[in-house]
Amino acid sequence: MHIKSLTHKKLATTLLALLVLDGYFYGSLNSTKVAPFVLIIGLVILATNIYTLFYGVISLIRLYGIPIKKKKRVSLYATLFLGLLIALQSMGALSAKDFIVMVLLAVVGYGYVSHTGMTKQKEQNL
Repeated sequence: MHIKSLTHKKLATTLLALLVLDGYFYGSLNSTKVAPFVLIIGLVILATNIYTLFYGVISLIRLYGIPIKKKKRVSLYATLFLGLLIALQSMGALSAKDFIVMVLLAVVGYGYVSHTGMTKQKEQNL
């Protein structure tokens, strides 16, 4: 059995487990009657779903010949970005200006982390 097929089975199993967890958690939850920390748990579960979804999509894109080297990093940044957008929107605090600032910060942050990683690799090779 190939390693790729094992990772795809693991990803499919993870997605299925998250769907079951979502169904149970969100199906038994009345958001108007629970404590705020329960809503935060729901946001963490949603972020986990988003991360797994992005990771799976990037894995599928790689199968079609588009190389993405740092799929965990890309998935994490996309998840953080989308999770923050959802959190701000759910509180009613998201405006167009906030969205633009978040996009710019995400691009600058990703570029900075990528640049520092390349710099460290060059220093290690010397």
